[in-house]
Formats: sequence, C-alpha cells, structure tokens
Amino acid sequence: MAPISERLDSLIKEKKVFVVSKSYCPFCVTAKKVLDEYDIPPDFIEVMEIENMRECNEIQDHMMKLTGGRTV
Repeated sequence: MAPISERLDSLIKEKKVFVVSKSYCPFCVTAKKVLDEYDIPPDFIEVMEIENMRECNEIQDHMMKLTGGRTV
C-alpha cells in the first residue's frame, strides 16, 4: 500500500471536493452539513474520517505541510 501522503495527494487530485474530518469535530460537522446542501455527485466528493485511523497523526502532519493547518 502506498504511503498515506501519496494516497492523500492522489485523492486531492482526483476529487473535486476532498474533506479530512473527525466525526466529533463541530467545524467538520458544519462543513459537511453545508456540503450536503449542494447536489455534488458522489464520485466528485470524498470525506475521510480520520479519528480511528492509525495514520491520523501522519495525515494531520501532511495536511499541515499542504495547508498550513494541522486541524481538521
């Protein structure tokens, strides 16, 4: 399996909307509710819930490199 950073980069390139989320995060919940209001085809959007992934910290570290923010 490819390193998580490569998988994230691939999803970012493939999907028109890609969200890294934690299901209990109030900001993530709000963002997903807003996105649900739009008619986004399922193959255009991906939401990755990371709180139970063993690579959670690595994902957040990679997002820090890409966006300047480690939070979801």
